[in-house]
Amino acid sequence: MPPVLAVLRHALADPLSAATAKAEVLAARLSREAPGLAARAQDLGADLATAGRLLDLLSALSDIVEEVPEPVPIRRLVAHYGGATGEDAGGSVVRVRPATAEEAILRIVAFGTARGGTPLVAVRAGAGCVEVLFDGLGPLPPFPPERLLLLPREVPEADDLFVAHAAAAADGGTLRFSAAGDGLGAMLSWPQAVDGP
Repeated sequence: MPPVLAVLRHALADPLSAATAKAEVLAARLSREAPGLAARAQDLGADLATAGRLLDLLSALSDIVEEVPEPVPIRRLVAHYGGATGEDAGGSVVRVRPATAEEAILRIVAFGTARGGTPLVAVRAGAGCVEVLFDGLGPLPPFPPERLLLLPREVPEADDLFVAHAAAAADGGTLRFSAAGDGLGAMLSWPQAVDGP
């Protein structure tokens, strides 16, 4: 059987796709016959596009649920992002869903890049956990950074943070934000694994 979330996503995708097509036809007709109403139809199309984007998050959540956690060296997770690993964290192992954890790191980096930042990744050992630190994620938002996890409409790039947060939480981890001057930073952390890889 396919994953429950995947089934739901596919079930929702068909009527949403049909509604989007109808909104496009309606907008085209109104632009010819009633230009004053065309803007409303275009707004409807934009809202449906937003719903489609959010529906794609169900696929990402389904992928998280389906993967099995395993012990993974932290160096492996940050290797593709040039993550500097402190000596205290160099041999650390976390029990995570490997593809999901790597995707979470990638999504945080992508969020910062999309906002004009130059993300830097580093790793350190905390009290019973391993922390992946991100600097250079672009400017601070005009609201408390934690709100970025609530899918604010004005920051569509925050979808990446929503998925990264879900990925961390699935394995007992957290995603937190910090301010470094006028810039945004973040910390993704997981409990340190007791068993080795």
